[in-house]
Amino acid sequence: MDPSEEATGSLDDDASSSDGASSVDYISEVSDAESTASEAVAAALEDVIDAVERRVDRQRRRAALRRFVRRVLRTTVRAALFSILCLAAAAAAAALERERGRWLTRCPLHAPCGDETFPCVGAITEPFAIPRGRVGDGVADCCGGSDEPHGDVSVCMRDAQQQLEEARREMTSMELSMAARRVLAEEAPFAAARAAVEDAQLRSDELRFSELQPRSYHEAAQLQAVRQKIQRLRVQAAGAYHQDPDIYGDDGAWLGLRGSCFDSPPLTEKSVLGGTSNVVARAYVFRVCPFKNVTQREADYLEWKRATAHAEGKKMKRSAPPEPVVLGEFQVWADSGDDRHPLYYAQKQLVVAEASAKGARQIYAGGEPCAGDRQRVAIVRPVCAAETKLVRVDEDGVCNYLMDLETPAACLGVSSARLRDLERRLAYPVAYATRRMMASVGRRLWRENMLLLLRATGRRPVGEWVPRVEAVLAHCRARAEAWVVRMVS
Repeated sequence: MDPSEEATGSLDDDASSSDGASSVDYISEVSDAESTASEAVAAALEDVIDAVERRVDRQRRRAALRRFVRRVLRTTVRAALFSILCLAAAAAAAALERERGRWLTRCPLHAPCGDETFPCVGAITEPFAIPRGRVGDGVADCCGGSDEPHGDVSVCMRDAQQQLEEARREMTSMELSMAARRVLAEEAPFAAARAAVEDAQLRSDELRFSELQPRSYHEAAQLQAVRQKIQRLRVQAAGAYHQDPDIYGDDGAWLGLRGSCFDSPPLTEKSVLGGTSNVVARAYVFRVCPFKNVTQREADYLEWKRATAHAEGKKMKRSAPPEPVVLGEFQVWADSGDDRHPLYYAQKQLVVAEASAKGARQIYAGGEPCAGDRQRVAIVRPVCAAETKLVRVDEDGVCNYLMDLETPAACLGVSSARLRDLERRLAYPVAYATRRMMASVGRRLWRENMLLLLRATGRRPVGEWVPRVEAVLAHCRARAEAWVVRMVS
């Protein structure tokens, strides 16, 4: 063989051997890569499985927690409902025992129950029932006299119609009064401006009096009284300027009356005091200046002197009429139940209609001295009306004056509840009669059941446990109200 061919053959063998080795290395690398990828996939799969297991475990724990919370809430709600039912049962038992105690006093042991009533037939307005003891007594207590032998039920409809017309007139009058109140409220800014001017004048007077030097004790006392009066007037003027709602109302309607005065008709001593020691009764005119003062003056002094001289057969002595007497200066608003002023006991003597503004009164104190060196005091009660005027003056004989001032500023609003109720009763008398009949049947059943309870309990006294239960219920109610307030705030 040629040496060149041998060399070529050897080169081919070397190439084939190198190709085989490279293919083996490639296969091994591929197998290594596949094994690495499979390991990565297996690791990722394990991670996914672990994540799923953790999520399932977390959901299982959450579900268990929710079941536990639901069980606790269900138990708590059941316990709360059971407690409420127990409290309600205790309250019902205590109320029933209290009612039984009232029926013990209402139905004595050896006398019939005094709770029986007689229904008024055909009644459209009150009274719908009267005590049975007033039946057949000769006095018609029900409308139409259905409680007497010869009654006319048709009168009830006419009476209801008359009450309806009266309610409509009262509604119209109230609307006029509220319109007048709005007019007063519109005048409030002008009154406030006048109060500002008044405050400036009082300030200058205060400066002028502060520079004066008294020369004696008497002058010092007088000067001090004047200074105190100026300070009080300044406080009132400042309240008017700022339209204090506690004094002049939220809309300032009362401020429109400031600076005005209202006189009463001439009143004799007999009408005010109920009697007189003079031969001829003297006549007085009372004047109320809201938020300033209340005064009294002689109506016709010279005429009274002439009539007295004629009655006594004497010659009339000419003299100047007396100066007006100051009964009091404005101090404060006070409700009828306020005990800051001990003069409210005298208000029971008033016979005028109920006052508006929740029973508020104006107190005018510090008037001129009268019998026994007592200072006069005037109490003014506002009454709702379309026009401002002084309608009534009473004196209790010990320098206390009680007055009624009709004014639209005392009106609080228009209420048509009574008018609507009368209209409904006249439009549907059968329905209202049926409702009253059902209510009467219910009261009769309740009465019979209470009498059965009295017989069943042997008329024993009210149990001592009732006050304890009522105290526990009051404590629970207070705690619940406090909790609601905390939750709302």
